[in-house]
Amino acid sequence: GVNFTPTGGSPPYSVTGTGPTYTVITEVKNHSHQQFGAGSTNGFTINGIQGKELTLIRGVTYNFSVLTPGHPFFISTSFVGGPSNIASEVTNGVTNSMTVNGTLTFTPNATHPALLFYQCALHDNMGWKINIVDQLGAGDLDSCMAGGYHLAVKDASGCSSAFFDFTLNEPPGTSFYYDGDGDSYGRNNEFTSACTPPAGFTVNNNDCNDANLSIHPGATELCNSIDDDCDNLVDEGFTLQTLYFDNDSDGYGTPPSQTFCTAPEHWVTTGTDCNNNNPAIHPGAVEICSNSADDNCNGQVDENCDTSLTIKLFIEGYYLGNQTMDSVLRSADTHSSGLLCDSIIVELHDTMPPYVVLKTDTVVVTIYGIARIPISQSLFSTTVYIAIRSRNTVEIWSKIPLQLGVSTFYDFSVSSASRSSLTIYGKNHEH
Repeated sequence: GVNFTPTGGSPPYSVTGTGPTYTVITEVKNHSHQQFGAGSTNGFTINGIQGKELTLIRGVTYNFSVLTPGHPFFISTSFVGGPSNIASEVTNGVTNSMTVNGTLTFTPNATHPALLFYQCALHDNMGWKINIVDQLGAGDLDSCMAGGYHLAVKDASGCSSAFFDFTLNEPPGTSFYYDGDGDSYGRNNEFTSACTPPAGFTVNNNDCNDANLSIHPGATELCNSIDDDCDNLVDEGFTLQTLYFDNDSDGYGTPPSQTFCTAPEHWVTTGTDCNNNNPAIHPGAVEICSNSADDNCNGQVDENCDTSLTIKLFIEGYYLGNQTMDSVLRSADTHSSGLLCDSIIVELHDTMPPYVVLKTDTVVVTIYGIARIPISQSLFSTTVYIAIRSRNTVEIWSKIPLQLGVSTFYDFSVSSASRSSLTIYGKNHEH
């Protein structure tokens, strides 16, 4: 401050002249504004400081250079201001009150109280305090009075000194940053300048999450997908696993993946399950035929499931009795085991007219009357009639249709009593 000690003449002393010009604008309030969180979200900024507190000397004229569109600036006796407190307007010693773009002048005098406020006529709580000090006696001009002065001093008899000029600078201050979570680290976009930190402010502006007390520079890094120590790295020092959720607990999951330091329950390293609701279906499972499902998740259904239709019959002329036929195919070019009887033609027909042939095959019948016809996957679950022909018989059809599956059997060799009603159409040798 400046030590101001008049000498000579007769006290008390008073001053006259001009004081600083204050530049007034509006900004969205931050935590440095003394009325942050009250009334309007906007506030007045004076000489770059939100909600700056002023100290004015009685008898000195001050200029306020105002550029506050939509926010009429006036001197008030109200802590709140705004439209409900228009009557609080101070007009004595004021020119150009309620301006939004111009210069308001104010000369405090003996009629003004020790505490006034600058406010907005349309919105509440946009301004802050104006301290009014008595006619100057010996003492300091403090930092709230910073600016340029052109003053003269009068004594009690009216004698006046010559005018003199001086400038009172703001004391060198430090930038302090709002600390919203109380961890002693502030945010870099909300700050004020002062000699000591205001409540809720700190000298550090390196917090990367000012809403979480546990996150700040120097904090312990946890494995939580968060940059806990504000070093722009996440989960450093931990080995992350890419895991997939396994809903059916078969050891295989499905995308999307997530990263973890430690695998939670039901999370696995493989994400290739094709049905995460059935524990029997997963890569490496046994493919089950005729269930129309891709059991092993290889993109195919019932693959490698071709099997055979087994039929039993005895051919007229070859039957020897006791469920055995003669071995006709004896040559070395065919079979030398003596277990094969003859070849037959087998046709599988649709069960609806015109009974289209679905498959034709020539197969060998054993001496025990057994023949096997390969069935492809495409015919699984198809219902068919079976027709057979051999060199010694007319064409014979199964009397009832049957559905082809993994293992299907049809017996043409039942007794003659039941054959006519259950088994065949056509004629065959009776056994």
